[in-house]
Amino acid sequence: MRILSLDTSVDVGGAALVDSEAGIVGEIIISVRGRKRTFSEHLMPAIDFLLESAGCSINDVGAFAMAVGPGSFTGLRVGLSTIKGLAFATGKPVVALPTFEVLSYNHRYCAYPVCAILDAGKGEVYASVFQWRDDRLCTLVDVGVYEIRELLEGLAPGKILFTGGAVVSCGEIIRTRLRDNAILAQTYVSAINVGLLALERLKTGDICCIEEIVPIYIKKSQAEQLYECNNPPDDVK
Repeated sequence: MRILSLDTSVDVGGAALVDSEAGIVGEIIISVRGRKRTFSEHLMPAIDFLLESAGCSINDVGAFAMAVGPGSFTGLRVGLSTIKGLAFATGKPVVALPTFEVLSYNHRYCAYPVCAILDAGKGEVYASVFQWRDDRLCTLVDVGVYEIRELLEGLAPGKILFTGGAVVSCGEIIRTRLRDNAILAQTYVSAINVGLLALERLKTGDICCIEEIVPIYIKKSQAEQLYECNNPPDDVK
């Protein structure tokens, strides 16, 4: 079975094809970092190019998969609407994966706990701490929104590996606070890992009802926060 997998949760994402027998078929990386463009402009052309390069069509895809957050509000909406459209059109199943679970797959052989951090805006990060044990992912700190100093103060002592897009912006603070206990690894969410994890989920029949798939936002969007500020509940007016 071939799976078309997407990641649009952060500013470097893309699409990938993985096969249950052949493994990785191909990947297209899309960057919207620092540019006035979004995944909506480039995602479908990238999918078309990926399928054409692999010599197959959308009808040859057996399932779809996507990282559903946390991450960019706009990126997640674009990716999810694309996946839902393809799934409805083809009648193929969908696997939805939390972004941090996908990111953790980069470090499944790490001997230390891993703290994944993604930029959440306004000086905050989405973060989770996990460790792979006996080929199983164990969550040590649940995903949430943290101010970086608050997050570092709450970590258990000892060496810990930091990964994710916010490693660059928070690297200096992490080094200053944890010194030699901090290991920085600038890795990213991968559409390939989305597909590989989805293959494992499909073996157990872990698929999603298309209508019920929603992004994992964790925090409210800036528009929602602004609306609530301008429209407080009646009991606080």
